[in-house]
Amino acid sequence: MTIQEKIEKLAKQKRRKIGVGYLRDVPEVIESLRRAQEFADIIIIGKKIEGFSHIAANQTNLEKICVEAYKQNKIEGLLRGHGDASTLRDVICREYGYKLNDIIELALISDITGHSFLFGPVSQAQGWTKNQKLEAIRAMSEVTKNFSIDSKVALLTAVRTGSRGRNFFLDLSYEIADDCVEWCRQNGIDAKNYNIELETALKEKCNIIIPPNGVAGNHAIRAITCIAGKPAYTYLVLGIKENITENMRNETDWTNFVRYLVARANSDLFS
Repeated sequence: MTIQEKIEKLAKQKRRKIGVGYLRDVPEVIESLRRAQEFADIIIIGKKIEGFSHIAANQTNLEKICVEAYKQNKIEGLLRGHGDASTLRDVICREYGYKLNDIIELALISDITGHSFLFGPVSQAQGWTKNQKLEAIRAMSEVTKNFSIDSKVALLTAVRTGSRGRNFFLDLSYEIADDCVEWCRQNGIDAKNYNIELETALKEKCNIIIPPNGVAGNHAIRAITCIAGKPAYTYLVLGIKENITENMRNETDWTNFVRYLVARANSDLFS
């Protein structure tokens, strides 16, 4: 059973109250939320939508109101929606005592063959250092382990093997990837440095893919989603125990994000 299939099974176990940040009228988003009402009680936080429960908020306080609703148990899961990512992270850290480096944001996505994989970090400030990459690998490997899936990790770099020696920063990405591979091997995790070859990592069915840094990850997931037309099944926010997840503000189908939040509320597989 794939992670997507498990999410869909868990989401059917019990309806949950899911809050979504909503600030601007997007008919496609509204329609996707109506579809999500099949398995969730949707609470709109921000601009009111007819037919949905509502908590008032605006552009200046949306992220604060969203987290307050979660803390007060008015909702059992939270989707950022139209909120600001950096502001929401700041509020989460302030309210729950996390550091920014504790938060790991990634995508669950499938390629054109149907092979699914965890990809990230996809937030610009993450995934630059060895320690940041190792924290992501630990968290992502725990997810696959909880689903009884053996981790197969691909470390991507900014330079090919034979092109090193021309740029310090590109070379550094290769060295960090090699260090992470060695750590994985010492900890019983199958891993390989695939240099720039994402396509080879997918061909060899890697299920955890670590980009050179969060900027590369963010740009890649936007290209996959917006240009290639292969939307992420969902985004995961790891490193925190609260049931809060991400999306890209310009995405218009939020159904699977809500489904993931319901599944996580019904399970400890993602904690």
